[in-house]
Amino acid sequence: MKTLDNILNEELKDSTFKSLFEYESLIQEIALQIAKFRKELGMSQNELAEKIGTKQQVISRIEGGNQNISIQMLLKISNVLGQNLKISF
Repeated sequence: MKTLDNILNEELKDSTFKSLFEYESLIQEIALQIAKFRKELGMSQNELAEKIGTKQQVISRIEGGNQNISIQMLLKISNVLGQNLKISF
């Protein structure tokens, strides 16, 4: 019987799948970190949105991993959340 890890490891051998999987994993990690830091500050999505000049729905989509996010937007969010934006290759 194949486990989920076995199936995933097989699928990751395909370069297209691997690229998409890594992209989606990154988006989810960013979303989780934004939500985590926002909640640690006791800030609502609406408060964060107001501080960066956008709408609550945008923050909701970002935190849900359903919104493309620019570096400029990431910088605004990280500044409001008191975090340094670090990008590595």
